[in-house]
Amino acid sequence: MVNEQHRLRRLVESLGLPAAPDSCEGADLDARLASLAGRLAREWMIEVSVRSTLARPLPEKLELELLHIVSEGVANAARHGGASHMRVEVRAEDEALRIIIADDGTGFPFRGYYDGCDLCREALGPRSLSARVGALGGRLGIHSTDEGARVEIRIPLVPLRTVADAEDHPRI
Repeated sequence: MVNEQHRLRRLVESLGLPAAPDSCEGADLDARLASLAGRLAREWMIEVSVRSTLARPLPEKLELELLHIVSEGVANAARHGGASHMRVEVRAEDEALRIIIADDGTGFPFRGYYDGCDLCREALGPRSLSARVGALGGRLGIHSTDEGARVEIRIPLVPLRTVADAEDHPRI
């Protein structure tokens, strides 16, 4: 299990996420998400649609974390759930960044809705993704059915601590 997690982490990192905004002249989040969706679709031979409705730019570090979260979530669904269609939504809602990754795969081994506390207590769900979201002060929930899964992530846009602090002291 640990070896598989390390292998997945290396794969996600090897996907070559779009460059940081300052090194990608004129690249906005929508363009970077579209580029990432194209790469993931080619890598996993799946359909990936992305919809972003953010009214203002995100801090660079949060934007990069968002790209990693989407990449990892899509890779997990394709690899473990056998999904062939993926829908990603990114929006701001009540001073929080909301990310939804929904697929048509087999879902998780459990059925129903589980929030972050349930997932942690019962050692369910994607641990690496949960840790990444937790390090940003966010929450993760999963709704799993026989027709697929829906991963719901909420990350505060006005965190109590900075993303740099979160990287140094992850809150899991």
